[in-house]
Amino acid sequence: MTFFEAIGLKPLTLIGGFVGAVVSLKFIKSLSIWQSVTTVATGTLVAAYCTPITVELLNLSPRLEGAIAFLGGLFGMSIAGAAIEAIPDWIAAAKAKFLGGQ
Repeated sequence: MTFFEAIGLKPLTLIGGFVGAVVSLKFIKSLSIWQSVTTVATGTLVAAYCTPITVELLNLSPRLEGAIAFLGGLFGMSIAGAAIEAIPDWIAAAKAKFLGGQ
């Protein structure tokens, strides 16, 4: 077992996510080097961790994992940004449900 497999990552999804994240830089202008590195890292990790979940939930063929990972890398930063923006709404909804709107 490799290090990546030990932490739940498949080489195929890492490579697909990385390539997709690098391609995404073509469409995002005026990033600093640091922003480019973090964009690629985020896109790669989102793709690597979310691809198996996506394949399972949508009952897709495991042969599609590379393509799904590429798309996850391509849109990973957008997906992560949307999730981070939604967190305050999720917290407010949870408080309303469990604490009665306090």
